[in-house]
Amino acid sequence: MATRRRLTIYVLSILGIALMLPLVSMQPAESYPPAGTGFNGWTAEATAPNAYYGYHAQLAKGDSYIYMIAEAPGNGGVGLWKASDTNTLNWTYAGLMDTSEPTYAADPYIDAEGSYVVASWKEHNGSTWGLVVAVSPNWGASWVKWTDSNPGWNNYEAHVDISGGKIHCAYVSDYGGRSEVYYRRFDLALNMEHLSCVSNNSDGVAASFPCIESTGASFANVYYQHGSSSPHPIYESWTNNWGSSWNITPDIIPTGGGIDFAWPEVAVFWEGADRRKMVVADGRNITTGFHFIYYNRYYNIGWQGSTGLCDLGTEPSYPQISSRDNDLLVVYRGSGGSTGNEGQGRINPNSGEGTWSFIDNLFYDQMPYNGCGAMDCCSDGSRFYASSCSWGSHIEVLTKREDNTDPNAAFVDPGKYHNSSWWVDASIADDFNHAGTFMLGPSPFDQAYEAGIAYAEFTYRKNNGPWQALYTDPESPWGAWFDGPGKGDGEYDFRIRAYDTAGRWTEDYLGGGGATDGIIMDSAPPTNVDLQVSAPDGSNGWYISQPGMGPSIVALDLTSGIKATYYKYDDAVDWTVFSTPFAFLEGEHVIHYYAEDNAGNSSEVEDFIYQADFTDPTGTIITPGGGEFFRTNFSMSVSADDALSGVARVDFYFASDLFASDDTAPFTKGCDISGYADGEREVQARIYDQAGRSAWTTKLAIKKDTKAPAVEITEPVGEEWIRGMVTCKANVTDDAPGEIAKVDWYIDGELFDSRTSAPWMGSLDTTAWSNEWHTISVKAWDKAGNENAEGGKAQVEQFIGNNISETNCFAEGCTRSGFDTWLCIQNPGDEMADVTVNYMLGPGQGQAAARNYAVPPHSRMTVNVNSDVGPDKDVSIQCTSTKPVVSERPMYFNYSGLGGHSWKGGHTAQGVSVPGQEWYLAEGCTRAGFEEWLCIQNPGDKAANVSVDYMLGSGQVIRKSYSVAAWQRFTISVNREIGPDQDVSVKVTSDQNIVVERPMYFMYQGVWDGGHNTMAVNSASTEWYFAEGCTRAGFNQWLCIQNPGEELATVDITYMTEDGTQIVKQAIVQPHSRHTINANVDVAREHDVSTKLTSDQPIIVERPMYFWYGNMGGFDEGSCAIGANKACSTWYLAEGCTRAGFEEWICLQNPNDEVATVRLTYMLENASCPEQVVNVAPRSRLTVRVNDFVGPDHDVSTEVQSDKPIIVERPMYSLYRGEWPSADSLNAYTFER
Repeated sequence: MATRRRLTIYVLSILGIALMLPLVSMQPAESYPPAGTGFNGWTAEATAPNAYYGYHAQLAKGDSYIYMIAEAPGNGGVGLWKASDTNTLNWTYAGLMDTSEPTYAADPYIDAEGSYVVASWKEHNGSTWGLVVAVSPNWGASWVKWTDSNPGWNNYEAHVDISGGKIHCAYVSDYGGRSEVYYRRFDLALNMEHLSCVSNNSDGVAASFPCIESTGASFANVYYQHGSSSPHPIYESWTNNWGSSWNITPDIIPTGGGIDFAWPEVAVFWEGADRRKMVVADGRNITTGFHFIYYNRYYNIGWQGSTGLCDLGTEPSYPQISSRDNDLLVVYRGSGGSTGNEGQGRINPNSGEGTWSFIDNLFYDQMPYNGCGAMDCCSDGSRFYASSCSWGSHIEVLTKREDNTDPNAAFVDPGKYHNSSWWVDASIADDFNHAGTFMLGPSPFDQAYEAGIAYAEFTYRKNNGPWQALYTDPESPWGAWFDGPGKGDGEYDFRIRAYDTAGRWTEDYLGGGGATDGIIMDSAPPTNVDLQVSAPDGSNGWYISQPGMGPSIVALDLTSGIKATYYKYDDAVDWTVFSTPFAFLEGEHVIHYYAEDNAGNSSEVEDFIYQADFTDPTGTIITPGGGEFFRTNFSMSVSADDALSGVARVDFYFASDLFASDDTAPFTKGCDISGYADGEREVQARIYDQAGRSAWTTKLAIKKDTKAPAVEITEPVGEEWIRGMVTCKANVTDDAPGEIAKVDWYIDGELFDSRTSAPWMGSLDTTAWSNEWHTISVKAWDKAGNENAEGGKAQVEQFIGNNISETNCFAEGCTRSGFDTWLCIQNPGDEMADVTVNYMLGPGQGQAAARNYAVPPHSRMTVNVNSDVGPDKDVSIQCTSTKPVVSERPMYFNYSGLGGHSWKGGHTAQGVSVPGQEWYLAEGCTRAGFEEWLCIQNPGDKAANVSVDYMLGSGQVIRKSYSVAAWQRFTISVNREIGPDQDVSVKVTSDQNIVVERPMYFMYQGVWDGGHNTMAVNSASTEWYFAEGCTRAGFNQWLCIQNPGEELATVDITYMTEDGTQIVKQAIVQPHSRHTINANVDVAREHDVSTKLTSDQPIIVERPMYFWYGNMGGFDEGSCAIGANKACSTWYLAEGCTRAGFEEWICLQNPNDEVATVRLTYMLENASCPEQVVNVAPRSRLTVRVNDFVGPDHDVSTEVQSDKPIIVERPMYSLYRGEWPSADSLNAYTFER
């Protein structure tokens, strides 16, 4: 319907424009009944589905629904309807109440409270009428029924009321041959609780037409017609004892001698705490036949007397009454003729006192059916509802309600500006959001309405002139077509007035009269459109910078004003809105521009042509390259470009001096620098374009150099023999750092290494050369091509001494009960090594015979010392060989010690090549759970006088003296010498060459038992390295620093983790003292870590570790290692084992800035030598698991060779004999010195 109406209006609009006629519409019907004095208007009629030909309809309001029950004579049944939305009264048919069709049912009544609904009606049983009462506890969803039917009498006119949790019912029964009014009470489950007679069934007078009201379980009031013949008065009977007895009040509406009353109805309301009632009844003058409505009010504990409400015609009125607070509404059937042929009402807002207002045409021109229940009303506490069984143009049940709310109306904004006709639309709504095809009222009777709205009036005015009618719209969508061009340019205001079905209305304004300005009609385009910009600032008409003023686009429009101006470049598709001066694009361009006013009118497109170059020319110096070196002259070449205006010329500069210009590509010029002194200077070019812009190239530094580099070999220096892989070093300098281009290393004139970057080192494999003197020399060139002079410090004479016999000494060794001592001998050479092992026993233990062993090349041999010297010996070992060998002494123990312990573990030591007279040990401890020993070997033929300085953590020094016999081993208990609870470092001095070791046994923190052993070092150093270290769960790592000197030592500690991270810390160590560092605090958990320590004073460093090793079922132990003084290229490890219960690891520390490529050669007991190659990242640590590479069940020695100097350490973990948890870590041995 909406589409059709829009099309119709549009066509009429076109016709109106064509004929120059005003567009009008038919005026719709008025709403009925409109509001009157003291009462609101009423909505249009809402019909209920299937409610046709209604004879009897009743209303009731519950908590969630309004209910309607009606007799439908078309099918002789009683139906139920309900509506949850009391605003719209959209009824839902809930079904037929009497399910015993085709039995006829009639005269239904209804009441509701909360979720309960109770209904009653009479139902024909074939010969008489029976009484039916039904109750639903769930808003009418399901029902329970009670029936009283007997062929001997009739039951009918049953009224019901819910109160006090009871169902009260008053009805008429002709039991006994005469109509009397009876009362029944039920509980809410419809169990009957009481039956009694309301009227006096012994007075011989009939009673009929009852209605009932109750205010509690035990209270009930019944009003009825009394008498066997007319005229009949209205009586009241009431009970306050559950119906056990009834009190009769006669003549509450008396006959007055000639008025016959029937169909009484009652309403109950409250005035404060005062319960009030009003009873209305239809009265007929028995002489004239005309009807009246009378009422009587009860308040102040008494009836106030019968009063006439209205005079009617010759038809019964069947009045109904309802209350809303103190408002009383009576609806009734008009009597026809001059009194009206429709449902009518009377309303009183003052508890029935004073004047009653007449509600005419409550159901316009619809005469309700001539029968009781023809009309009804109820209230929800805020408004009244009414129903009518109409018989007129609409033979159906009609319902409506009071309307006390204005509709809502709001214009839909059509936009401020227009240049053509447009729709003026509005959004209109009413709380009676109901649609109907008719609305009862004066002609025409079939007026439709939508969403509770009857019609809307649209008016307009131009330039604040008078209001003029535009259109009256009877249906949605609500709007009017406005012919803007026909009415001319100007400002327009619009007004809408929307009417609902109750005649209530509301207004809204668009433009003047409201909160906004009017709507503008404008059909003329803007004028005076111009692009304003400053003049070009470059050469040849070019802009070389953005304009100082503009570009800006301006225009004029006096009606709607300028909405926007637009521009675009060249052939662009999209336009850009101009807001602020915009930037010119580079190059030659056309700017198109135009203006648009707010009404959408556009000007013609204008053009502006310009050329702009905002970019400096570009270029680079091709030659010479930055950092190049020259002696006398060079050639300079420049690439130059300007994509817009083109290159004009290039100027060339050296040392800020212009030496040439060139205006033709390629831009190249030569420069003579022979007159300049040696040193670094800059070259640069300046490029000019045709628009007047210029740019400098990036400056490049080049160097003039005529001096040769200086060379000094620093390692080796010829003072000591060299053997194996040797790293040669040289200081190579030029006028400035970084000027050296290349360094070549030669031995006897043959190149053996070449380097192009510092450090200037060479790797020499001495095994390729004979054991004799050789010349090592260096040639160096700087970047200008100058070469150093031969000889001098660039050359050194050096003796190579490979395959010289070695001696290894061990101070410690034990074959007592609980100790197993072994000797592991590695021969890394190509020839058989003849090895002699000498044993030196403790005082009073006699002598042990020397043993001779032949060790094949590239192999490892293991000696059982217990077997060689026998049990219960303290033993030192001296191992000599005809070939270079590496030896280690592993020991495994179940240590009982000073306290009868059972501390199990193992440790390993590497032999000392040369005995000495001064030795240092950084670690030592006599705290609870630690037992420390010093083992001293005297391999000479004279007794040694030995002095030991115990340097405590507190700074105190305790000195003790001892004598060690020739060719003997001597043992000192440090715990006994210095007492308990000390951290201690040791310095040992002797008048004879000796060897010193320090075994230590412990119960760490009272939990982890074991032992470790460290060979003393014969000198302090400013640099120390440890390849192994661990802060993972179960590992405690410490650093022990001994400062034997006279001055405070500042020590820098660098931790290198497996992922390349470096952590730097610093420690201060007092003179003659020992300092301990917890590495787990310095380094976060879960890291493998190598360590480098550098000091400004000579120091000694050891690294004890205590741990719970998680493999092999898990066990606890500890280890301690002395650091390495420097990184070397070749390392050896004599011991190693992958047999059952042994796990061997090798830790590789790379302290360099480059990757180190490392080859590990494993020398097995079967003379096989498998090789493994790994890469170690710069400044990091890598761990190799030997078991994984060589496989199980091997004794293994290892040779480690690297192309960069590294540090090597071997931790090993074992379950010795399958029961002694053992572990130790040892730095590898190197022949490099």
